[in-house]
Amino acid sequence: MRVITTSHEPGAGFTVDGYARATRKIGVLCGTYGAGEGHNVINTVAGSFSEGAPILVVSEGPGEEKRKRGVLNHHQAKEIESQFRIFQEITCSARLISGNRKVY
Repeated sequence: MRVITTSHEPGAGFTVDGYARATRKIGVLCGTYGAGEGHNVINTVAGSFSEGAPILVVSEGPGEEKRKRGVLNHHQAKEIESQFRIFQEITCSARLISGNRKVY
C-alpha cells in the first residue's frame, strides 16, 4: 500500500478519486470525523460514487464515552451521527462500527 499525505481533506479526496478512476483499483481515504472528513470530502466522495470509482472511506469518530454523553464539539454538525448520515446519502454503503461490533 502506498500512503500519500495531503495538507487538506479535499486534496486527499481528489487524490484517492483520481487513483481509483485511473487504475480501477480501490483507493482508500482515511481521515478525521467532523469538519475534516464529514464536510470537506463530501464532494469528492459523491463524485467518486456517481462515476463508479471504487473508493473506501475510513473515518474515525468520537469515543464511546463521548457518544454516550452526546458530547459535541466544533468538528461536528448538529448531532454525533450527522457525519454517518451524510455518508449514507452519498455512498453505496455506510457502516458505523464501535469496537469490534457494528452499531448501525
